[in-house]
Amino acid sequence: MTDTCLAPGAVGAACTFSGDCDPAVAYCDDVSEKCAALPTAGQACRSNSPQCSGDSYCNFAGGNLCTAKLALNATCVSTTTCLDTLFCDVTKTPDSCQTRLGTGVSCSATGSNSCQANLRCIATTCQPPKGAGATC
Repeated sequence: MTDTCLAPGAVGAACTFSGDCDPAVAYCDDVSEKCAALPTAGQACRSNSPQCSGDSYCNFAGGNLCTAKLALNATCVSTTTCLDTLFCDVTKTPDSCQTRLGTGVSCSATGSNSCQANLRCIATTCQPPKGAGATC
């Protein structure tokens, strides 16, 4: 028997764990065994991860409400508060959401969270991750 890869389920799809559901919009409800919608901006955060839909974050200081992720140049407290294509640049005053860095750009002051999603901060520059068996 071979396993078959399946696309993550949308809201309402059958599931046995949250990995069966699209993490940007749903989680697996243990009782109904169906993918349930994640809370969106203005709704209370879930206690478990994921706490909010992909376009929002859980604002603990704001009453545990899902809050829309912040846009470019907005003041931030962490990368999770910024849109997914941005990172919270703590080298700026005040800290602000900035565009993630591309291949070869220095990340020595900003770290791995500052690189684009498919890159890592390796030896002070954003680079593709090394493959299995490569020298680290």
